[in-house]
Amino acid sequence: MICKQCGKEFTPGHGNQKYCSVECRSKSKNLLDHQYYNTKKHEKTLEIIECEYCHKKFTKNHGNQKYCSIDCQYNAELEKNADYRMKSYHKNKKRGGDKFWGVGSGGLGPHRHNDPDLELLKIRNELKRLNLVK
Repeated sequence: MICKQCGKEFTPGHGNQKYCSVECRSKSKNLLDHQYYNTKKHEKTLEIIECEYCHKKFTKNHGNQKYCSIDCQYNAELEKNADYRMKSYHKNKKRGGDKFWGVGSGGLGPHRHNDPDLELLKIRNELKRLNLVK
C-alpha cells in the first residue's frame, strides 16, 4: 500500500491503515486541519451594525452584540428600567389611585431619624407633599 502523506510503499498493520508512520499521520492531520480552518466557512466575518442606543456604526465582536460600548449598554438598561417603572406606576395608579403611590412613598422611611430636627423636617416635607399642610 502507498502512504497518503509521503508516497512511500508500506505494509499496513491493520486493514484501514492509510499512513506509513505516526509522523506521516500527524503531518497529514495538521495539513487537513490547516486547510479546514482556512476555508471561508471558518473565516470570521466582520459585520458592521448600528448601536441600538447611540445609533453609531460599529463592528460586532460577537453574535449577540447590540451596543457599541459598555456605556451604551448601561445607559440603555437604565432607560429600559425607567420605562418599566413608569409603566408600573401608571398601571398601579389606575388600580388603586393614591392609595398605592400616595402615603408611604415619601422620604420618611420605616425608621425614625436620630436627629430630631431632621426628622421633623422630613415629616413637614411629607405633609406638604400630601397637601395636608400649606
